[in-house]
Amino acid sequence: MFGNFGVTDNAGLIRLMRDADVSPVHGHTHRNRSVDTEKVIPALWESEPCCEAKGTKPETLANCPDCQEEPFDHSATCYSCGVCMHCGAEPPTTDFGARHLCCFKMMHNGHEWRTQWMVRVKTDTPGSKVTGHDGNEDIHLIEIWLDFDLGLFDEVTWPVREEEIRRGADMTPEEQEAMLDGTLREKMR
Repeated sequence: MFGNFGVTDNAGLIRLMRDADVSPVHGHTHRNRSVDTEKVIPALWESEPCCEAKGTKPETLANCPDCQEEPFDHSATCYSCGVCMHCGAEPPTTDFGARHLCCFKMMHNGHEWRTQWMVRVKTDTPGSKVTGHDGNEDIHLIEIWLDFDLGLFDEVTWPVREEEIRRGADMTPEEQEAMLDGTLREKMR
């Protein structure tokens, strides 16, 4: 019933929270154990951007300005060439932005998934817990439970293994072959 799942960034998390705010059965009422999205969004931790992306909404990214690849998983960096999706600059190698690990998921019913998320939020956010230290600041996390539409999860998340590779982990020979074949994303799911 429970299992480890994937990673998303703030844009993906916001889409999941907004979906959880609307019940497919009862119209515009909250799903069970959903969150008040408009209260959580201002509390989300955000890393320093590598460009002046003024007026750019994270959920409506254009094609990569470097290689013209279409946006993947609403990530801030291009999956193909690794540059910033806003300006085409090489992003800092040590800063991966406000990404969140989905601790586990549980099938809730026929049309919703229930997931537990540990979300990095701004310092002194009510209900947050300090769980570590990142450079010059403490890491503050809050726990969020979300119920959302089944199809949305795959759109806005990527596997934990893919995140490890993005952070510099070596690929296995099988993963390298899958990357060359263009099947790495499917293999990781």
